Amino acid sequence: MLHSDAQEDEAVCLLRELQAASASGGPESACELAESFLRRGAAVALLQRLRSGSRATWAVAAAKLLEAMHGLALGRLRDAGWHVAGPGAHAGALRFVHAVTGEEEEDPELPGKLRSWEARLLQSLALLAAPGECDVVYHRPCCGSGILLEKTGCDHRAQQTVIDIVADSEDGHGTSRLRQLHAGVFKGTQEGNHADWDRSRPPDSMVEPWKEVTAAGLALLLVAMEEGGSSTSSSEAAVLVVGVGAGALPSFLGLHADHIRVDVFEPANERVHIAQRYFALAATGAFEQKPRGKPGKASGACKSSRKNRNRVCRRWFGKSLHKGFYKLRAMRCFKELLAAQVLPKLLLKQPRSCQILTDLPLPGAGSSYAAVVVLGSSIATGEALDLPALAKLLTPRGALVLQAEGAVCARSLAGRLSSLWGSGKVTQLTELDLQEDPSDDSTAPQVLVAGPELPTLSTNQWHRYLQAPCAAFRPGVLDLAVAQRTRVIHVPNLLSDSEMAAVKDLARQGQRNEASVEVRSAPTSDAWKVCFLQADGLFESAAAELKEKLTSLARSIGDQQGWWEAAEATPESFNVRVAEYYSQAAPGPGLPDRRHFDMDSLVTVDILLSTPGVDFEGGEFSTLEPSGALLAHSFGRGDAVVFNSHKFHCVGPVTAGRRHVLVVEFWRGPSRRCPHRCRSLQPTCPAEPEVSSRPGLREAARGAALLPFRLASVEEDDEQEEALLGSTPRRLKLLWQVNDMDDDLPQPPTCE
Repeated sequence: MLHSDAQEDEAVCLLRELQAASASGGPESACELAESFLRRGAAVALLQRLRSGSRATWAVAAAKLLEAMHGLALGRLRDAGWHVAGPGAHAGALRFVHAVTGEEEEDPELPGKLRSWEARLLQSLALLAAPGECDVVYHRPCCGSGILLEKTGCDHRAQQTVIDIVADSEDGHGTSRLRQLHAGVFKGTQEGNHADWDRSRPPDSMVEPWKEVTAAGLALLLVAMEEGGSSTSSSEAAVLVVGVGAGALPSFLGLHADHIRVDVFEPANERVHIAQRYFALAATGAFEQKPRGKPGKASGACKSSRKNRNRVCRRWFGKSLHKGFYKLRAMRCFKELLAAQVLPKLLLKQPRSCQILTDLPLPGAGSSYAAVVVLGSSIATGEALDLPALAKLLTPRGALVLQAEGAVCARSLAGRLSSLWGSGKVTQLTELDLQEDPSDDSTAPQVLVAGPELPTLSTNQWHRYLQAPCAAFRPGVLDLAVAQRTRVIHVPNLLSDSEMAAVKDLARQGQRNEASVEVRSAPTSDAWKVCFLQADGLFESAAAELKEKLTSLARSIGDQQGWWEAAEATPESFNVRVAEYYSQAAPGPGLPDRRHFDMDSLVTVDILLSTPGVDFEGGEFSTLEPSGALLAHSFGRGDAVVFNSHKFHCVGPVTAGRRHVLVVEFWRGPSRRCPHRCRSLQPTCPAEPEVSSRPGLREAARGAALLPFRLASVEEDDEQEEALLGSTPRRLKLLWQVNDMDDDLPQPPTCE
């Protein structure tokens, strides 16, 4: 974007306008004016000028305007009782304390009508403007010639912006670099129509957020059902993606389902260019870039050819080798990957390129799709969506999958889809949100699926078509809603003093193997340590009697309480998944998540090995009941609490002393001997001691076609009466779970 002296004067003029509005109409009048600047795209334009090194005066003018706008947001917070208490966790962030409640927050919520994206963006301007926190990688305004977009005559939906931001890692430890593509006016890093890429992983390794995972999961399920129900068809399974977005969906399908042909209908040259250049989309077709070299051969050695370097660096970092500084930086990254001995693995598995189409294919045998996925960006940009034409491209068992932003958009699309097949052939999907403060359903993303033969969308169906072919076992657990209605059973004096002493001796043996110990309070402290007693078969061999005692207890209570799937007796396969020895010292974090549950396990047994009030204070075990109340369960030394693993539970922080607990989870899978809480549904975990030292067995244990995620839980929406009568679409809530991930998946070195 070109700058001029007029633009420099524009920043100064905008600042004077704010000052005049504040003087004449007060701070709220100035806030409204600042929010109008944001609605006209000022945030990205100012951030871009702030990072510009061409003229210092541009950066100074932009900085002053951003500071003034953020100052108005601080004034609003003061009026609401929030005062600055000090710096926050990130550069530019602030920590606030409420004058009345004493509550501390880094991003306090404003009351009532002030809860808008404009108000939230005003609050975050200081964080975005801090050095290194947000970089504008690409920005093309849709209209206007200066900082502000045109006030009338344009809806600004065609604007495209790519930014790099610093985000907290998913595990809560450290930060990662996140690249985002924003379509339309930039509304903040968590707002508006945007796509994300965590640059600590290859762009095709995983899809996120929920709406992307749901679209990918539905497409894979529809293809699997098509292949499973049509054994006579010799045509290649195909998926059509309408709108390229950031390229995450076609890239993911190209890597994890390379037997599927993926066509992408995208008539806009610029969007394809952005996906290829900034998000490493592998694509062919009308807008194909220069070839990146042929796929690497399956050999143990890795040739350091320019083609291989280009392909690997582009996949990991979104850029090829260039001259000058960028070439030196990419070469350093390539050498670090080579030294880590991970390049052969990267070169062996290359994503299949998608085919870019500038026109929709004509209906016919050569262009029949098991799934047609319409990305939210295509709907948000107001492009004409010819649903009847898309429906004609489906196979007889195919379905349309549409992303919708919010309830209003979802209702509109549901009505149009119902006119094609009837409301009984339309399903509305939202996220099963387990957070304490779930997002507002009216603005939460939704996905709609419609077609002549809809999938039932159950965990059993997902397992049948996508897990069982990979030799994965079925967890067969209670749905979350049912599990919350189960009771916690208190078993007093389960273990004797000698049995508890034997458990502590077992823990001392296990702690000799450093791989069997995990610090769950890291990196802030080592207060909470966990020793995995099942590692290397220690629990099974050295505590066989205790294992049988606990297994019998868990089975019998599960039978009595009916904790198994409907009309099922005790599961034939019922084994120890993990045996954890907890050592929790004060001050410790506890397990604060009130909606925590032990995914994929059937029964959990907690045995207290310390005396409350003597050995420790705090550490209360509680469950979240269906009423929303938190119910504390008191149990003493040697006592046990036995509960359905999918019941929400939490543990309070230990405030004094040290708390020791034995936690044993049982599941349908085989007894594990790996040094962690195993998430693999394969017959053998890749980290089993007899497998981990043999690469060939490790690859077989992972499952050649196992996906990174799976459908974990499905719940009917609370308001389903009309849907069950067929007058409105069926509404479901979906929860996705990460499958066993490759612990050896190489992480790219820093290349910034």
